[in-house]
Amino acid sequence: MPGEQEITPRIQKLSPVLVDQIAAGEVVERPASVLKELIENALDAGATSIHVELEGGGLDEIVVADNGCGMAPADLLLCVEQHATSKIHSLSDLAAIHTFGFRGEAVSSIASVSDLEIQSRLRGHTRGFKIPVHFGVKPLRPEPCAAAEGTRFQVRHLFEKIPARRKFLRSAGTELSHCTRLVKELAMGNPDVRFSLSHQGRRLFEFVPTTRAKRVREATRWGWNPIEVADEADGLRLNALLWDPQQNPGKNEWYLFVNRRPVRNRNLYGLIKGLFPDPGAPSAGVLYLDIRHDWLDVNVHPQKWEIRFWQQERLFPWVRSTLRKALATPPARSEIKAASGIPTPCTSPPMSGSVVGTLQSGYILAEKNGSVFLIHSASLQWQRTFESLTSQFREAEVPRRACGPLVFSVAANEALFSALESKHESLLHCGFEIERYGISDLCLKQCPRILTDAQAINAAKAIFENATHRDIPSRWLRLVAKAVPTTALSNSHAASLVGDPSVLSKTTEEGHVLVFELNSETIAQYFERPKN
Repeated sequence: MPGEQEITPRIQKLSPVLVDQIAAGEVVERPASVLKELIENALDAGATSIHVELEGGGLDEIVVADNGCGMAPADLLLCVEQHATSKIHSLSDLAAIHTFGFRGEAVSSIASVSDLEIQSRLRGHTRGFKIPVHFGVKPLRPEPCAAAEGTRFQVRHLFEKIPARRKFLRSAGTELSHCTRLVKELAMGNPDVRFSLSHQGRRLFEFVPTTRAKRVREATRWGWNPIEVADEADGLRLNALLWDPQQNPGKNEWYLFVNRRPVRNRNLYGLIKGLFPDPGAPSAGVLYLDIRHDWLDVNVHPQKWEIRFWQQERLFPWVRSTLRKALATPPARSEIKAASGIPTPCTSPPMSGSVVGTLQSGYILAEKNGSVFLIHSASLQWQRTFESLTSQFREAEVPRRACGPLVFSVAANEALFSALESKHESLLHCGFEIERYGISDLCLKQCPRILTDAQAINAAKAIFENATHRDIPSRWLRLVAKAVPTTALSNSHAASLVGDPSVLSKTTEEGHVLVFELNSETIAQYFERPKN
């Protein structure tokens, strides 16, 4: 037909940069996604030390530096190309992935949505090289530079040129929380590697190489000693740390690791929860599985969180049987010493028999060196919770979880609303993300992990009412501690809380009497008899 040759085609092939930016949406969701990919690359490079620096919660800058094998100049150019990888070479390699990464998508995706600079120096070489990539625009050749052995990624202005993606990111405090959890989770999976995290030039934490049990204790700051489980059969290895739900009321958090990889698997999680007397009750623990690589399919989720088990019918019964035996038999408790300066409860009384028993009236009876101590049980539980929260706050921030969102009504007081909004960052460090929702409502999006939803709402209401108070962090942590319910204690639990009764503070942080001491002289005087 006439004129057909002049019709301009409407379908066009997208530019490589735009293709990368679209693909990045599957891999790079937020700063924590960037961190996950870069830290996993460092682990694959054989790093024994990984340092992370953040600015603005990772929104402004992310730096990941490792002491791994490093990259040659040619590899620097290739690593920012899509689907360029050193980890697989054929389809058969996907059947037994031994590394964290394998698709060759991550660095290319990150480079397309940020200002990226990579510095690297091969192990044993004297000179390093670097390449800058500006939102997908790549250099022709690497430049020589001074660099330490290993690789350093600097990611700046994430999603700055993609407003549609940037607007879905949360506040710097929220993004920092996601990054902190991610680094701690990867650190728990790889306890033989040194990890450190800094924010705005302030060191939040540093973990030195250690055992799995000690790394978990350092990373989670969970109280009490866990039940340790270990078993091995037919090339399978299981290690677990389980926390007694009765000793951790309200805590509901699990970490699952398969071949050092943090994963999400509903079937495995459901199996574990089903072993407890009340599967619906909160519980906490960490499970490590080391299995054959050909039993595992990690090519399920773009960010490699989800996995599938090829031999689930053989693996799961063994896991169930091993954990059931551990929960049915009184096990030896883990002998993990708390890190210096962290007020975690003692694992046992310092002197055998120092806790005599618990009274129905709500007191703990203890003795040492001839003195008798009456300890107010509820006040002691509150004090220990407050000490733990304060320690977490000073180290970094109170661990929090997503909730709801939960909307609740408060007094329509503009002064309190204004004061609460001005203290948003302080609130995040105390474990709360609270926003105004209408004229007289608040919306609770995140809360401390130790609180249930109902407890978190009560604490948030109290925080709102105290928003204009000067001693904000300390007062808020007191309110959180008050929201945690106290329980009737067994003798062993009371002993772990009391520790050495002679060094207990006489009063709590709020000034309530905590312990009453009767020394041997006073007791003797009370029972003194007249001489014949």
